Amino acid sequence: MQFSKIALAAAIVLTGSLCISSAFANEARPRKEKQKTQQRQVDREARQQDGSQKEMHDKHGNKRGNVRKIIFKDIELTADQKEQIKEIHQEATAERKEWNEENRDKLDSLKEKLRDARKAGDKEEAAKIHKEIKTLMETGPRRSETFEAVKNVLTADQVEQFEKNIEKLRENKPKHKGDKAQKRHRGNKEEGKRGNRN
Repeated sequence: MQFSKIALAAAIVLTGSLCISSAFANEARPRKEKQKTQQRQVDREARQQDGSQKEMHDKHGNKRGNVRKIIFKDIELTADQKEQIKEIHQEATAERKEWNEENRDKLDSLKEKLRDARKAGDKEEAAKIHKEIKTLMETGPRRSETFEAVKNVLTADQVEQFEKNIEKLRENKPKHKGDKAQKRHRGNKEEGKRGNRN
């Protein structure tokens, strides 16, 4: 009898302490998340006051600000060059935005048709639509044009470093899933291994 009273008391104390520690743990979590959010906001405001670029992500998950840091790494720009490059980027962004707005409906329609053709297994139709998409995309502003405009602002030494940085960026660019699958498929056919999968 004495043992069961002690066991009951111990169970009550243990349950109570678990509930209290759990409550403190749950209370601490939102506080930490709030602190992280506040720190991110402070960092964002500091970057904006410094005049740095807003953090935005491109389709590969890279932050645009980081991409710009990479392409201008080890290049000392004058204040005039910085201003000219900023204007070039703003113009290019405006052109891309305008082109996207003008062509969004047509591009979305073509992409939908492409998905339908692929689902139906119609390779010829899919290839035809893919070619249409590619042709449409070629009418849009090209990054290479922006890079050329930036090069016109730089000195010869700066252009050399700029091109090296662009090449490094291209080398580290993530490969498309399709590229990897196509290489693997071609490799299997050449070796005669698992060429036909069902």
